Amino acid sequence: NINKLNIDEYNLLVSIDGEAVYNARGKEETIRIKKKFDPGTHKITAKLLGEDDVKKNNIFYKTITVTEKPKILYVSRTPTKLPALLEKFYVVEKKQKVPENLEDYYTVIIENMNTKQINNVDGLSNYIEKGNGMLVLGGMNAFDRGNYKGSNFETLLPVRIGRGSKEQGDSSIVLLIDMSGSTQEYWKQD
Repeated sequence: NINKLNIDEYNLLVSIDGEAVYNARGKEETIRIKKKFDPGTHKITAKLLGEDDVKKNNIFYKTITVTEKPKILYVSRTPTKLPALLEKFYVVEKKQKVPENLEDYYTVIIENMNTKQINNVDGLSNYIEKGNGMLVLGGMNAFDRGNYKGSNFETLLPVRIGRGSKEQGDSSIVLLIDMSGSTQEYWKQD
């Protein structure tokens, strides 16, 4: 983005790691440069060339660090589309049980599994104690239907399994408004 102030045209030089990737005259306030970066640290420099009374505000520096996609473990026995969605951002390794060694994974996702299917709870506990993450997704075999209540696996969760209770005078109200594309026209009617 270029703030041109009181000039009609400018010369812009953009360099990445010392190599010029854009060098042209222009009037646009926004220039788009597409570049795929290899893993590592990269220095980006954008410089307005030409005569100006205050030259120190004509140069912009940015340093970025590109890392490899983190590797995550997806544990499920249920066919699902979620791993395919995650593969855009992560290297997804799919398994039907939790392996003994979890050191290589950025996080562990467990979907729709009961306590009999979730092996290696001690390994998961050690993994989480070291500051790693775990995401548990529900389904017909999980949480209350998966016998989590009172199990060692339940101790790893930030919730407790049970049923809600209601006392005299308590009210439970849920308000849901669907503003998806299929209902927007309905709500716009007068």
